[in-house]
Amino acid sequence: MNKKIHFFTLLILFGLQTAITFSATSGGIGITPYYGPKDAKRAWFIYENVKPGAIINDQVTVTNTTKELLNLVIYPVDAETARDGGYAPKADDAKITGVGGWMTLGASKLSLKPGEQKVISLKIRIPEKVGIGDHAGTILVRRETSTETRKIQNGEDGDEKGETTLNIITRIGARVYITIAGQLIKKLSFDELTFGKDRAGKPFFYFALANEGNTRLTPKGTLEIYDSENKLLETTDIDLREIFPYTETTVPVEWKNLRDGKFVAKGIIPDPNGEGRLVATTAFEWIIPKIPTPVEINSTMQQLLIGAGILIFILFTIMILMILVMKRKRK
Repeated sequence: MNKKIHFFTLLILFGLQTAITFSATSGGIGITPYYGPKDAKRAWFIYENVKPGAIINDQVTVTNTTKELLNLVIYPVDAETARDGGYAPKADDAKITGVGGWMTLGASKLSLKPGEQKVISLKIRIPEKVGIGDHAGTILVRRETSTETRKIQNGEDGDEKGETTLNIITRIGARVYITIAGQLIKKLSFDELTFGKDRAGKPFFYFALANEGNTRLTPKGTLEIYDSENKLLETTDIDLREIFPYTETTVPVEWKNLRDGKFVAKGIIPDPNGEGRLVATTAFEWIIPKIPTPVEINSTMQQLLIGAGILIFILFTIMILMILVMKRKRK
């Protein structure tokens, strides 16, 4: 039985900090906005105060740092807020309705020798009718699909014996942010704070957020934990990632300072306009699972061994008595 399973992994350059390299690189492939010797280094393609109908001309640099010839494909896609918050390019087969469709690249395929770097043109045509505020997309580059074949053992993964073909595709991307000129509106809604476990059983707080404005937001805040008597136990700074305009998301925040008891959690996020704070609370209870100590384990085993010994003795005694009775009957 043959199957084809497609795995897509993605590396996108996060953060613009002096401590990081100005490139997005994985598996020996790098992609960045072009910058010459006299140009300022750029991590992302950022265009602000752009007018509808404008045309932007730029360049993209793609690098091969491996010791092999690489055949690559390069293409634009739209971007979105991931389900759990943060920037995410859409899948290759997703319908393009935004920035991904505004971009035209000078090439769709590249062949790079070991250590070679190529610069290709980028043209962005802004629609005549487009919403004011922030829009985002991604320029992705990847190798041709690499395939690994392995055999599935009978019963593994609930499947029958056979071969599975794994098509492993790594996409490396550079972000594209475009801000259309006009009145920028920052409006964040903090709808709910809940507590629960993830699939691995770890405790998380879930921040339900909605960006109701036309500007992307990167909210930060604090998480406060109170005991049942309203005593503040801990305060933790939290990063709630990135939320695109007119988007709802639920951001998980792991609770690491575990303790037994009943508590109240309070999430606090500064209003993006500097007008007060957004606050939500939730009451919850947590009991840390107790692992038996070695002494408790030994004691339990001793009790089981004693019980088993008594049972064996009783059975042995009954068997002897039955043998004696049978002998007497024969006489």
